[in-house]
Amino acid sequence: MQIFFENPELGYLLVGTIAAALMAFLRCMRFDRRDFVMVITESIMCAMIAASIVMGVRSMWHIATAWAVPIGVAVGFIGTSFIHAVIKRLIEFQVGRFTGGQMPEQEKTKSKNG
Repeated sequence: MQIFFENPELGYLLVGTIAAALMAFLRCMRFDRRDFVMVITESIMCAMIAASIVMGVRSMWHIATAWAVPIGVAVGFIGTSFIHAVIKRLIEFQVGRFTGGQMPEQEKTKSKNG
């Protein structure tokens, strides 16, 4: 990596984001059969999520940036829809914990009407 970059960690981060985008692209083309624009959008979003996770984890726990590659592949494999579902469940759990298991008023009216 030092051939292309002065700092080898930048190379690992770049390879990790490319791995996330490639894995998301392959997953979407194989399983979801979406149109090409949606596949490219999913790939770019997975790459950016992977880069954000790596930089956040690196700044908090000072791990090597070489972990960008496996993190990128994992994020690309699970995809943004799974990440969205996990975050949504976590938020719903936290809201339920703070409201005593009661749904907020807006959600009650939505569930009665629909």
